[in-house]
Amino acid sequence: MYVEKYGGFTLERGSIVGCRASGSGGGVYVRQYGRFTLEGGSRLSRNDISLPSGDLITIIGNLTENAMDSLNEKNELPKELTVGIFTKPHAMIITVDDTGNGISEENREKIFENGFSTKGDGRGTGLHLIKQLIEKHNGTISVESEEGVGTSFTVTLTDEGGGSNV
Repeated sequence: MYVEKYGGFTLERGSIVGCRASGSGGGVYVRQYGRFTLEGGSRLSRNDISLPSGDLITIIGNLTENAMDSLNEKNELPKELTVGIFTKPHAMIITVDDTGNGISEENREKIFENGFSTKGDGRGTGLHLIKQLIEKHNGTISVESEEGVGTSFTVTLTDEGGGSNV
């Protein structure tokens, strides 16, 4: 287990993937062999950070869809997806962890490029788009991945004056 600190938030992570907070353990089983969990301790307050709801949906939706795609390509268990949303005044962290196939080191360097995809033609805009949205909102996105183990994305967002657009 290791601890990560982001702008005053402390997250405990058990491995390269699988962010766990005390009290977590619930979840929704996806298909017969998968599990989707909202991270224990997740909290979203409209008053903490000014972020248009459409941007929030785009960020979480794209990261979650990519994680589901990776899980669907994997034949063996476990197939787990965990999403966490944590806010405090003027800051937000979003975590998306999966036990999919992982991303090669070579591809990790390219995943935010417009048009790059391992999924075929006409793809490769999602991560580029969300990186632009995140940077527009004074944020960062990081990825940690190991082939055959899974992938963890961490998004941090900050603002100057709080707001009520989440």
